[in-house]
Amino acid sequence: MVGLQRFGIDHGGLMGTIAANEANDRYERAMAWATGINDRGEENMPAGERIFNANWDDFPKLFFYNQKHSYVYGLDPNYLYSKDPDLYKLLTEITEGKMDEAGPAIRDRFGANYVFADARENETMIAKLLDTGWADIVYEDDEARILRIRAIKGQPPAVDDEPETEEEKRILDEEERRSNANIPVEDPDVNDENQDPK
Repeated sequence: MVGLQRFGIDHGGLMGTIAANEANDRYERAMAWATGINDRGEENMPAGERIFNANWDDFPKLFFYNQKHSYVYGLDPNYLYSKDPDLYKLLTEITEGKMDEAGPAIRDRFGANYVFADARENETMIAKLLDTGWADIVYEDDEARILRIRAIKGQPPAVDDEPETEEEKRILDEEERRSNANIPVEDPDVNDENQDPK
């Protein structure tokens, strides 16, 4: 239950694994939007649509909150690999951001008109889908992003060029300080041993 953390062995136990799990309600808001109705009385995402879920391990929560739609893969990526190794390879190329024009492949090879990604993951894939004009963000919060694949390639979505707020600047500066704290800085007052001090 506790695991073994002695003699140079660090093997987590069940209690640690459960404690490290994400919140049970993660993606609940995104899936409420996906299954919801918009202001015009239309479904945000038509029933029966397939969702290209970028990460197989998101599937249990997605399916728990949304059985109205189907998903590309889940539970174990080996199921997709066993069924179609080439399709699995294509999926990994897309999700790792290695494919520049992924929109048509997502739509035609996977039969998906929507992409779901955790807000902290698959940034290169999302950026390429948007930058190439193949997708629009239709839902976004601090946990998830949902993109709609366009029927035809268009102009990339407009970038919000508003200047950063003082709060955003403070947060970005703090993150930069934290990341730079791990980089060794050479002291300019210390002479290099190979230089001749004069």
